[in-house]
Amino acid sequence: MKIDVRTKSGVDVLELSGKMSTGDADVQLRQTVLDLLEGGHRKFVIDMTKVPWMDSGSIGELVACKKRVYERQGAIRLVLSRKIHDIFTYTQLTSAFEIADDVDTALAGLAK
Repeated sequence: MKIDVRTKSGVDVLELSGKMSTGDADVQLRQTVLDLLEGGHRKFVIDMTKVPWMDSGSIGELVACKKRVYERQGAIRLVLSRKIHDIFTYTQLTSAFEIADDVDTALAGLAK
């Protein structure tokens, strides 16, 4: 998996691409978010539109990232591919995350 980070309107957009699997992707995501939090960043959009598949460990890491961000009074929004959205629906995680249809919509909700 690859993570590209850019900042737009004071919000960090993490664009993930590739399969998310435990032991690689989850560690990379955790470290990226922790580094940004340590740098004082508090608003995040995680763009997963280029993620074709993820395992349960990676889902768990997303939940942990949300917890870390909220503990520091931050905010996080997800943008999901259709397949990942189906996984979130099946596991009933759509109610646990704020999910936007696209990055621009997610940014509009956080850039206030």
